Amino acid sequence: MRSPHAHAKIVKTDVAEAIGGPGVIAVLTGGDAAANGLKPIPHSPVPTNPHEVPLRNRDGSGFFIAPHPVLARDAVRYVGEPVAIVIAETLAAAMDAAEQVGVVYEPLHPNDLGRLLDRHGFQPKMVIPENLFREMRRKKDARCQ
Repeated sequence: MRSPHAHAKIVKTDVAEAIGGPGVIAVLTGGDAAANGLKPIPHSPVPTNPHEVPLRNRDGSGFFIAPHPVLARDAVRYVGEPVAIVIAETLAAAMDAAEQVGVVYEPLHPNDLGRLLDRHGFQPKMVIPENLFREMRRKKDARCQ
């Protein structure tokens, strides 16, 4: 079962009805994955090719890479994020049981730069004076004059 929300808090997950379905072997949630010690999916968006430009923060430190849990536990961050998995004897039994999984979401606003700018009334260049975009824009404007 996957999230229908782009950003939401998971308030409650109820799998009791799904577990009792015919042919259902197990129904697992993010809580089950954490309780069993399943760690987030390892990945790195950082290129490993030595000829690629290294991606670093301006101070030289590495950048934050968010963990990607196997199943969402407390919140979902994108539409389609896995929330629960049903294991059953047949595909049809698994699909029927998945429809019985109840998840209560509390929708949250997606992190939207335009919305943040409107709400706080500032421009990125005011907050970050050495903003690279601003520097490139200034150079382009100077060439056009």
